[in-house]
Amino acid sequence: MTIEFVQHHWAILAASVLGLAISLFVAVRAFEDSARGQLLRLVRTHDEKIGAANKARKVASTAAATLHRMSANRDSAIPRRLQEAGEALEDAQALVKIADDQVMISANLVRKIIVEEFPPQQHDRLRAKYLAENKKPDKSFTF
Repeated sequence: MTIEFVQHHWAILAASVLGLAISLFVAVRAFEDSARGQLLRLVRTHDEKIGAANKARKVASTAAATLHRMSANRDSAIPRRLQEAGEALEDAQALVKIADDQVMISANLVRKIIVEEFPPQQHDRLRAKYLAENKKPDKSFTF
């Protein structure tokens, strides 16, 4: 491509660049609005909710360990700090419950998209692929 060609056909080149950008935008929007795009968006949200729930469980276990450690040394612990540790544990447990509820809601949204947007022969495969609770547990079940 020579400089003379660019000088004579600059409008065509600019329009082709603009057309390419518009075409890519339309293609991305078409994929996001498709059933597969909606499913992947909800699965991504579900995974984020699972990560938030795991983080909340870790915070709660840390708060429980702190309270346990402070309770073991009750005679040398400051009562106000012991009470604050108990309240922090209650708050952390409440946040775990909220995060677990959000995980259940996001899992239900994924199930809803699978049932409404995909043929019945794909339901089991999609649930097994995208929902963690359908995966085989690592430990065997015992009483």
